[in-house]
Amino acid sequence: SGIQSVNLYYCVGMTGRYTRTTMFDDGLHGDGAAGDGTYGASIPPTPAQVRVRCYVEAIANNAAKSARYDPPGAEHDVYTYMAVHPTMLQPSVRINEVMAWNVNTVTDNFGDPDDWIEFHNLTGQPVDLSGHWLSDRGTELQMWLFPGGSIIQPNGYMIIWADEDLDQGDGHANFRLSFDGEEVWLTNPQGIVMDHVIFGVQVQDMGFARVPNGTGPFLIQAPTFAADNGQGNGVLEIDDADTLVVYPNPATDSFIIRSTEPTDIVIHDALARQLWAGRVSGNTSIDVANWGAGSYFIRHAGGVRQLVVIR
Repeated sequence: SGIQSVNLYYCVGMTGRYTRTTMFDDGLHGDGAAGDGTYGASIPPTPAQVRVRCYVEAIANNAAKSARYDPPGAEHDVYTYMAVHPTMLQPSVRINEVMAWNVNTVTDNFGDPDDWIEFHNLTGQPVDLSGHWLSDRGTELQMWLFPGGSIIQPNGYMIIWADEDLDQGDGHANFRLSFDGEEVWLTNPQGIVMDHVIFGVQVQDMGFARVPNGTGPFLIQAPTFAADNGQGNGVLEIDDADTLVVYPNPATDSFIIRSTEPTDIVIHDALARQLWAGRVSGNTSIDVANWGAGSYFIRHAGGVRQLVVIR
């Protein structure tokens, strides 16, 4: 019977009521040419890092005014999208290392073993971060303002303590890091993101660092406080027992877990996403050809071992 009308329903956020707006096929609403069967409508601008839900309703031009929905099952099964912050493609400064579980490594100027964030100047010129912003929330980028005089020397490093101790000096941010995983944002005064790091569950007294230094993906390794990350130890073994052996490590296409007794293990990546789980006994080969380069963690009742995959 043809179409009587088409409606777009949208809701900003993962809870709340939907707003309905009419869709048009008039060539004036981003719908291409008038009368071509393509309908368009606009959703108002939304804050970055906030998810928007939406679905489409088409009403037939018949007596029953029957309706069809895209996707089927709306409004419970819907499309979603998230607006993102504008991001700098080639920043001069990168978040280079994060320590989110500091117990016995380094201490701040008051002798406290607090969490810290390391920044690295990738250029041969001084970079002034005064007026830039640091945050651990994508919905609130302007959390902590770099004070005047925050200059990173050519190819140098800067440490900011994430300890909520603002009374301890300029290098102390107003938020802490969680070793269960979160994120860190570096933003310039114009609101453009210079760098953004997401990390998962961390390991005590181990750094989450870019390898190669300043440019590579993040790995969990021995911390390299205010220094080149290539000096760290990329192979972590936290296991006092000899009942579990992992080799070769680093691995490329596969590795072998040798266990002297039946052992339940779980393997997850640096973002705490589970990739493999099961019971091993004797020699068990695990294929990693489709895994990306980086650090992976083999957890069992006796401890944790780190596996490094290289490409």
